[in-house]
Amino acid sequence: MTEHQEIWCQPGNAPKRQFIIFFDDPSQDIATFDDEDKARAFWEKASVKWNCYLLGTLPRVREKPVEVPCPDCGRPKAKSAGDAATGLCPKWWAIRDEMAAQDCKRYAAAKSGAAE
Repeated sequence: MTEHQEIWCQPGNAPKRQFIIFFDDPSQDIATFDDEDKARAFWEKASVKWNCYLLGTLPRVREKPVEVPCPDCGRPKAKSAGDAATGLCPKWWAIRDEMAAQDCKRYAAAKSGAAE
C-alpha cells in the first residue's frame, strides 16, 4: 500500500516539502532545503550573525481543527462578535462578559426544557 503524498503550497511538482532561509542582508543568498532538521540547524547557525527567517511550505489543504462545542450549552464556540451575533456561544469569545455567560445559561436551560 502506498503512503499518502502530501501536496505542498509551493511551485512545481516537488514531492518533498521545501524549507527556505531568507536573510535581511541582500548580499546573502536564499538557502533552500528538503529536510526540516537540516534547515533548522542551518538557521540556528546563521541567525547568530544575521537576521534571517526560516520559512516552510504549508499543506495545500488546511487541516480543519476539530471544533469542541461549549460543554454547558452545546453550541459551537464564538470566536468573534460576528460569531456571537449569529447564535454561537458568546461565553468563549467574551470570557469576562457576564451577559455572555448568562446567554449561555439561558440557552442551556431552554435546550433542556428547564426554567431559569
